[in-house]
Amino acid sequence: MIETILMKKFSSWKLSLFFSFIAYSAVLFFIIVVDVFGRRDFDPLEVGLITVGYMGAVMTMLAIGFIVFKKRMNSRI
Repeated sequence: MIETILMKKFSSWKLSLFFSFIAYSAVLFFIIVVDVFGRRDFDPLEVGLITVGYMGAVMTMLAIGFIVFKKRMNSRI
């Protein structure tokens, strides 16, 4: 149901970037789980640093992908 709503609202490449962001967020969750259980202690500062670094890299790569896909789609029109 949500896929059909999203398909109507966004183009396929924007939808692909959205689902990539969700997948990268799941990977971040598992990285944090491994870190917390590996250290046997929850350190909010360390988790915050991991999150900021990882999501910063992901957002940079998704922004580059957005720009590239948008330019390619505009050049085809």
